[in-house]
Amino acid sequence: MSRGGYGGGGSGGGYGFGLGRLLIFLLVIATIFGLVGAVY
Repeated sequence: MSRGGYGGGGSGGGYGFGLGRLLIFLLVIATIFGLVGAVY
């Protein structure tokens, strides 16, 4: 369990993503794809 860190607070090393950071990352990706889709 030294690589994951997705479900926890992000202190598990490896990627270090918390659940909040993962949701924010997905929101940013969705926004970027939305803008690209609006342009094209």
